[in-house]
Amino acid sequence: MFFLLYDELYNVEVNVLSKMGRPKLENPANHFVNVRMNDERFKRLKAYAEYSKKTMTEVVVAAVDEYIDKKESVSKNNA
Repeated sequence: MFFLLYDELYNVEVNVLSKMGRPKLENPANHFVNVRMNDERFKRLKAYAEYSKKTMTEVVVAAVDEYIDKKESVSKNNA
């Protein structure tokens, strides 16, 4: 969005861009986790991400969520 301003000092009109950017997320991902893996595991992750049309981050996050959900479910059933 442009705003038209008049600069009285120099007697000119100036176009100014309003500050725009990405909208704020409700639950932003603020934490980074570095994972070391061997070549074979990395190739498998990359191939699966390409196959599923997801980023490697999306694949890893989904895998972590699924793993934790499964473990929590097992521990609730044993309690």
